[in-house]
Amino acid sequence: LLLPLMLPYLVRAGTVESYGYSGVVGNLPTLSSHYFSKSGSLLWDVLSHHGTGLPAWWDHQLFAGGIATVCLLLFWSKEVASVFRKGWQTWSPTRSLFVVSLLTFLCYLRVGEASIYRLLFELPGFGSIRALARIINIELIFFAVATAIVVSHLYRIPKWGLLASLLLLGGVVFDNYLPVGKAYRTLKEDAESRTEFLVAKLNDLAPGTVISYEPDSISEPAAFIQLDAMMASQALALKCLNGYSATAPVGFSFYWDRPNPETRMRWLKQKKAEDLQIEVIR
Repeated sequence: LLLPLMLPYLVRAGTVESYGYSGVVGNLPTLSSHYFSKSGSLLWDVLSHHGTGLPAWWDHQLFAGGIATVCLLLFWSKEVASVFRKGWQTWSPTRSLFVVSLLTFLCYLRVGEASIYRLLFELPGFGSIRALARIINIELIFFAVATAIVVSHLYRIPKWGLLASLLLLGGVVFDNYLPVGKAYRTLKEDAESRTEFLVAKLNDLAPGTVISYEPDSISEPAAFIQLDAMMASQALALKCLNGYSATAPVGFSFYWDRPNPETRMRWLKQKKAEDLQIEVIR
């Protein structure tokens, strides 16, 4: 069932050079990654500095909040105690969740340079995955379910159960509060406005025309220029030289950083495509 999702990774692994395990091991979370909060957190700013020594530390700010973390630890403790009391013979959905969640955390945890992920890395397709800290997007499911289980237990407490469960749920919002100015964000309206401006410039071009967006002055981040060109090209069925990803092929990074005739030709010559007909947009 997962094969359709894995096929693009298999294709990529066969068409580009692999990063190698040494190239991705630094992206695996450490134990401290799970207690490394974003700067500006209302309650947990004290945890926002200890992980800055990690490679690509901004990808390791994985702290899910105090309440969710405590709830997951309580859930795990309860399941471990149940195993000691009843053994493995008794199985349940929560036991399955415990095993899967624990394995997920352990497989994507690094201690020094050592990790169980070293074995997964050898499986077809895994060698092309780079942003390993994003496993937190799966792990958040376990934090959420564990919190829900704890809330359901609180709710069953006679007399005060409803109040206790509501306070805990309200506390989750307070616990995870991050001021607007501290979040990485861009306004959708601004992005749409820039795209519409570029679409108006490209509107007369025939579908399939190859364009290169090279503004005379660059005041926005380089990523915006590349993304704007890609969005406008998509809207008009054009092709663009501009592109954006987490990493750039060797030679493209110069054009990515500052698209102009010199960096464009440097890239095209590397790809032996100097004669490519391109419509340059300023």
